Amino acid sequence: MGPRHAEAAAGCELTELVAVADLIPERARETAARFDVARVYGPGSDLIADPDVDLVVLDEFRQAQLTEMGGAAVLQAGRL
Repeated sequence: MGPRHAEAAAGCELTELVAVADLIPERARETAARFDVARVYGPGSDLIADPDVDLVVLDEFRQAQLTEMGGAAVLQAGRL
Protein backbone atom coordinates (compact mmCIF):
# COMPACT_ATOMS: atom_id res chain seq x y z
CA MET A 1 0.00 0.00 0.00
CA GLY A 2 1.36 3.35 -0.94
CA PRO A 3 1.87 5.91 1.81
CA ARG A 4 -0.66 8.23 0.18
CA HIS A 5 -3.36 5.58 0.25
CA ALA A 6 -2.51 4.74 3.86
CA GLU A 7 -2.62 8.41 4.82
CA ALA A 8 -6.04 8.82 3.22
CA ALA A 9 -7.41 5.71 4.94
CA ALA A 10 -5.93 6.65 8.31
CA GLY A 11 -7.27 10.19 8.04
CA CYS A 12 -10.83 9.18 7.24
CA GLU A 13 -13.11 8.97 10.26
CA LEU A 14 -15.17 6.26 8.54
CA THR A 15 -12.27 3.83 8.16
CA GLU A 16 -9.68 2.12 10.32
CA LEU A 17 -6.38 1.16 8.76
CA VAL A 18 -5.81 -2.39 10.07
CA ALA A 19 -3.27 -3.86 7.66
CA VAL A 20 -0.71 -2.92 5.03
CA ALA A 21 0.55 -5.06 2.14
CA ASP A 22 3.27 -4.41 -0.38
CA LEU A 23 5.36 -6.62 -2.63
CA ILE A 24 8.39 -4.85 -1.19
CA PRO A 25 8.42 -5.98 2.47
CA GLU A 26 10.53 -3.08 3.73
CA ARG A 27 8.11 -0.56 2.22
CA ALA A 28 5.19 -2.37 3.85
CA ARG A 29 6.94 -2.27 7.25
CA GLU A 30 7.78 1.43 6.88
CA THR A 31 4.20 2.34 5.97
CA ALA A 32 2.81 0.23 8.81
CA ALA A 33 5.19 1.83 11.32
CA ARG A 34 4.33 5.33 10.12
CA PHE A 35 0.62 4.71 10.71
CA ASP A 36 0.92 2.41 13.74
CA VAL A 37 -0.54 -0.61 11.96
CA ALA A 38 0.17 -4.02 13.49
CA ARG A 39 -0.54 -6.28 10.50
CA VAL A 40 1.97 -6.20 7.66
CA TYR A 41 1.75 -8.45 4.61
CA GLY A 42 3.99 -9.00 1.63
CA PRO A 43 1.74 -10.99 -0.69
CA GLY A 44 -1.64 -9.43 -1.29
CA SER A 45 -3.26 -12.84 -1.12
CA ASP A 46 -2.47 -12.99 2.61
CA LEU A 47 -4.10 -9.62 3.20
CA ILE A 48 -7.18 -10.65 1.22
CA ALA A 49 -7.50 -13.79 3.35
CA ASP A 50 -7.43 -11.81 6.63
CA PRO A 51 -10.98 -12.02 8.07
CA ASP A 52 -10.51 -8.69 9.90
CA VAL A 53 -10.05 -6.84 6.60
CA ASP A 54 -13.35 -5.58 5.19
CA LEU A 55 -12.06 -3.41 2.37
CA VAL A 56 -8.92 -3.54 0.24
CA VAL A 57 -7.54 -0.46 -1.49
CA LEU A 58 -5.71 -1.44 -4.66
CA ASP A 59 -2.79 0.48 -6.05
CA GLU A 60 -2.44 -1.33 -9.34
CA PHE A 61 0.18 0.95 -10.80
CA ARG A 62 2.80 -1.78 -10.91
CA GLN A 63 2.32 -4.78 -13.19
CA ALA A 64 3.70 -7.13 -10.52
CA GLN A 65 0.93 -6.09 -8.15
CA LEU A 66 -1.67 -6.85 -10.79
CA THR A 67 -0.43 -10.42 -10.84
CA GLU A 68 -0.17 -10.82 -7.06
CA MET A 69 -3.29 -9.00 -5.92
CA GLY A 70 -5.50 -8.23 -8.87
CA GLY A 71 -9.00 -6.83 -8.66
CA ALA A 72 -10.60 -10.19 -9.49
CA ALA A 73 -9.11 -11.81 -6.37
CA VAL A 74 -10.25 -8.93 -4.20
CA LEU A 75 -13.76 -9.09 -5.65
CA GLN A 76 -13.98 -12.85 -5.19
CA ALA A 77 -13.04 -12.44 -1.54
CA GLY A 78 -15.73 -9.77 -1.11
CA ARG A 79 -13.21 -7.17 0.01
CA LEU A 80 -13.86 -4.38 -2.51
